[in-house]
Amino acid sequence: MLGVLLVLTACGGKKEQKSEDNGVNKHTEEYILQRIDTIYKTVGKATVDAEGNRVDYIASDFNRDSAYCSQRYYALMQQALEVCEKTGEVLYDYDHWVCGQDFSEDWSYKVKKVYQVTDSTALVDLTIHNFNDKETTIALRFERDDWYIDDFCPSEDGEDDKAYLRRVIQQGEEAQGAELTFDNMAGIYDDEKQESRFCLMSDGTATWGMIGSLNFTEYTYRISGNTICLKPKDVDSEEDCYKYDPKTRTLKNEQGSVYYRQEE
Repeated sequence: MLGVLLVLTACGGKKEQKSEDNGVNKHTEEYILQRIDTIYKTVGKATVDAEGNRVDYIASDFNRDSAYCSQRYYALMQQALEVCEKTGEVLYDYDHWVCGQDFSEDWSYKVKKVYQVTDSTALVDLTIHNFNDKETTIALRFERDDWYIDDFCPSEDGEDDKAYLRRVIQQGEEAQGAELTFDNMAGIYDDEKQESRFCLMSDGTATWGMIGSLNFTEYTYRISGNTICLKPKDVDSEEDCYKYDPKTRTLKNEQGSVYYRQEE
């Protein structure tokens, strides 16, 4: 479920954020429903341009993200798009407005519930009809004197859009050849079968052992380019070297052993 950001306002003589405009209270459910209708009423629908020509939704050049998303969400999206332009990856393989890669002629939406409304945030449950009904949630943020979408629904793997955008940015920056250091390589690396584990420390030491076992071997390691070479501590032995792939976050040696960096 999407987390709700609670903004705490300090009492430094500042005036409280007002939610009324010309007598309209913008923090009521009634107003939020009107705002959602303004945002979603042309999604999936053909429109008419200035010359009176019919323009299909998919061909429209109207930037709905810029118009109706929060400034911080849109900034994240733009940063992720820039990363994808450099890496050649595709940021979205679906349209987060219609909730799918394509949309049906009878596309529609219905608000199920508006809840957890604060001065600056709110959640809205929707039913999106796109070939079939799909339950989804959007997070709203109050800024620029109105409500804007601050995050779209969790995807099927449970990842919110903003979390996905941050991950794309992080992985893209890593893939562009950031220099490996003890600090940025420190972490936990499990093998493919999740039977054994390397723990790399920021001081140039490491441990290896079977997951769940109290026994482990101590190592030291050095970094050369994108290669990490480990050697048992206080033992006259050859180094075991692994190449690090920032895109897949893996360590792989010449024998084909692969260790995956775990999310922190």
